[in-house]
Amino acid sequence: FDHFKRVFHPSILSRLFLAVNPQNVSTLFFSKTCGKIDSLIPSCLLYESASMVFPFLFMMPSYFSPDSKQTYGEVMQTVNVYHRSRMSFDWFGWNQENLIRLKAALQRLNGFLKDCEKPIDSTCKLPVYQSDQRVNLSVAGLILQKPSVEQVKSSSSSRDNDPLLCGDIFFRLQGGDRLVLLGESGCGKTTLFKTLAGIAPFQEGEVIYTGVAQRSSDVLFVPQDPYIPSISLPQTLAYPKTNVLFDAAAMKEALQKVGLGHIICHFDDGTLADSWNLSGGEKQRLNFARLLLHKPRVIGLDEVTSSLPDEDGVALYELLFKELPESIIISIAHRPSVIPLHTKIGRISNKAFSLEDLKTKPCVPPPPQGASKLYDRLFRRSLKAVP
Repeated sequence: FDHFKRVFHPSILSRLFLAVNPQNVSTLFFSKTCGKIDSLIPSCLLYESASMVFPFLFMMPSYFSPDSKQTYGEVMQTVNVYHRSRMSFDWFGWNQENLIRLKAALQRLNGFLKDCEKPIDSTCKLPVYQSDQRVNLSVAGLILQKPSVEQVKSSSSSRDNDPLLCGDIFFRLQGGDRLVLLGESGCGKTTLFKTLAGIAPFQEGEVIYTGVAQRSSDVLFVPQDPYIPSISLPQTLAYPKTNVLFDAAAMKEALQKVGLGHIICHFDDGTLADSWNLSGGEKQRLNFARLLLHKPRVIGLDEVTSSLPDEDGVALYELLFKELPESIIISIAHRPSVIPLHTKIGRISNKAFSLEDLKTKPCVPPPPQGASKLYDRLFRRSLKAVP
């Protein structure tokens, strides 16, 4: 009778029934969606169900033996030890995807560190910063080239194998000058932008900044896609500074000016930027708020109003020029609505650079048929600027 109770112990029978229940077995192979077979269940589910039965099968011979002295509690202790051990080893299986991503990230970092250890080419140059009270930017004899001839040959989108993008770039900007770069796609505007920012080294020519400090907020280049780190609103406005926060009243005023008054509610609630669900246009407005707060002496703008309507983009440019009248501003723009707001045009065409002064020449062509009222207004404004 004791042996019969061992064999038909209700707890063991219930566990075995749940493990081999036909309904559970069927779900090991198929998942049904809307009455149709949708996909196969991963093999890990089969492993999970089999692992629940395995410790009982392993303990059955000794437990069901007539002369066995094992108790039901000892069996369950053994089963629990097995499951705890299995769950510890299962961590590697369930986190396989994360481990693969970690390996890929470590490989990229290792390659980055190796590249940093390589000696810098003595022919490569970077912008030079000189101390002075007046802010100036001088570019003389600058030649822009593609990264490498081999990379260009392997690129199917390249038009030719000539590494030259633009040669003999000469211009000088003083405080209050506003230069807009124009040219076809791929002519070298972004490369010039990166060269002035000190990101892309060059081999011939010179770029000299005076009146600004190197690696400081005196020089800020703003990309088309704003970078919004996962930090609080005051820290987001202070970026790229990490240890300095602006006055709360000044930050709220800047947000109001750029049309972001509705996010001031996140100023004190401690939420991070990820939870604000900002649109592309709102992120670009946030960049203008940063510029108003940092007040850099040299500003680079790369299509910073591409996600905004023309009217809003013009209003933000006019606000920036009004608040920072003594700053040097370099823009890359494809919209004609912002061109007449600048004082100079730098054209890159046929691998040559030319500079036009908008104070003596209209910068906007006559409006085409069906053009918007904004375009017509900007065209008339450019004509009035001509003496």
